[in-house]
Amino acid sequence: MDIKLIAFDLDGTALNSKKEISPKTLRAIQNAVKSGKIVIPATGRSLGAIHKKLMGLKGYFILNNGTTVASMPEREILFSHVFKPGVSLSLLEQFKTYPCIILAAKSDCGMIDQSIERVKDKNIQSRFREIVKAWNPVVMDVEKAIQEDPSWVNFFTLVFTDEGEWQRTVSLLKQQEGISVSSSAWGCVDIMPPGINKGKALRFIMDKLSLKKEQVMAIGDNLNDLEMLQNAGIAVAMSNSVEAIKEMADRITLSCDEDGVALAIEEIL
Repeated sequence: MDIKLIAFDLDGTALNSKKEISPKTLRAIQNAVKSGKIVIPATGRSLGAIHKKLMGLKGYFILNNGTTVASMPEREILFSHVFKPGVSLSLLEQFKTYPCIILAAKSDCGMIDQSIERVKDKNIQSRFREIVKAWNPVVMDVEKAIQEDPSWVNFFTLVFTDEGEWQRTVSLLKQQEGISVSSSAWGCVDIMPPGINKGKALRFIMDKLSLKKEQVMAIGDNLNDLEMLQNAGIAVAMSNSVEAIKEMADRITLSCDEDGVALAIEEIL
């Protein structure tokens, strides 16, 4: 199979459990570019939260769980979907009734709602600090920002520390019309505009480049990678993937802490 495009998730995939990209994985990505492959990071992160070692890549970036496609290094937004006016504020009001951390994002940056700073739950406070350290979101009054401009939100993430609350919310939101729901990590619920996911963004790029499914390899670890993997001729799951991703994958590579992305890329070069 002549693979021309490689799309890979970041957290839990190209990035290890410390949220770092290893020299071996970075070298494999660079070697793929040198060999003429189109290499595309496909992430739930906004552009401002991309690991600095990957910012030198030229081409396309899939951001915010597929709501945005940017051309690099120009940072030109080629594909962008936001919630309709009024919907984002209505969703935020709903989300504030849940015991969770709320993040909202646009293409270039993520924002974390400052109201969580007043919560006394030690688990939530600890997770809040982890998020700020890992993704560097702007801490702000998200409700005020949406009231001032309701047209910028293309992605929400709700972060829970209680598994029961997390699972109940996932089940509840998946029954709700007008949104797409997935999960990128334990405790996380990702909410996008209807019909939007990494797979749709990847298909946009494939159509733009006139590439067929059999010319694409995708690598991921969690449910928000599902549609992306389904649109690839070779779907690769990390060994640290959730079971649903392992079950549908064509191949299973090593874990994110064992340079599984590097191995998967080396096998097709």
